[in-house]
Formats: sequence, C-alpha cells, structure tokens
Amino acid sequence: MLSDDDRLILRLVAEDGRQVATRVAQQLGVTRQAASGRLARLKTKGWLTISGRGASTRYALEMQDVQNMSYSRENLEEDVVWRDFFAAMLADVPDNVLQIWQYAVTEMVNNAIDHSGAETISVGAARNGLDTQIYVADDGEGDLSQDPAGARFA
Repeated sequence: MLSDDDRLILRLVAEDGRQVATRVAQQLGVTRQAASGRLARLKTKGWLTISGRGASTRYALEMQDVQNMSYSRENLEEDVVWRDFFAAMLADVPDNVLQIWQYAVTEMVNNAIDHSGAETISVGAARNGLDTQIYVADDGEGDLSQDPAGARFA
C-alpha cells in the first residue's frame, strides 16, 4: 500500500521525470539525499523505473499489472467479463471508483456484444501507482441496422 508521501512522489514523477529528487525534497521538506532514498525505495518496490545518471536521470512510473484476455462474442454476457477479468484486478480501488469502472466496462462490453458483429472481443487493463487504463476492442465492423439515428457511411 502506498503512503500519501509515496503518492505525492509518484505524481511528481508523472508530471516530469526530471529533477525529481530536488522537487521531492522541496515538497516533503526533506534533504535531497532523503528524497533520493525514497525514490530508490519506490524503484526497489517496482513503482518506478530509472534511466540515466546524474543530471540526466529520468524517472517514470512502472506498470504494476498488465493483463489481456479475449472472449468469443457468441453467448458472451458483459457481467462475465467484469466478474472474471476486471473485478479482481480492481478490487483495491475505492467503492465509488469500482462502481464507475463496473458501469463503464459492462457498457462497453455490452455495446461490443450487441453492435459489433465481431467474432472476438478483447479486453485489457494496465495499472501503475496512480492510474488504471482499460480497453475493450473487437474485430467487428459494427451493426448500423440497430442505430436509432439511421447513420449511414459511404
């Protein structure tokens, strides 16, 4: 679990990966050496990557969890994708955030099921210390016959 100071450090890295130790020291009111120690600890725990040395040192957020899965669209139900793939990966986020993710994911999967005409629906998620990114993709072309606006493309 990340402390508030750790989250602040990760936000500083996300803003700009250069001169991070100096900015951490200023923000936390610690010496530059203590800030460097905190950065090294976060690197050891897998939250950060470091490249370069000295003045050219660059920090970046390390992806903690990257997962992908594909499903056959036939007879697929959106709650299965949520339950089997996303729910466990996002279990540690606050309840209100989890509810938003659940709504967004199930709606996207449902749209792919109902409108893509795809054979396969692929999902994925990636997390770092600050952010979660997800995707829902399909290999279909869409079914415009169900479009209430009657959109047509040439």
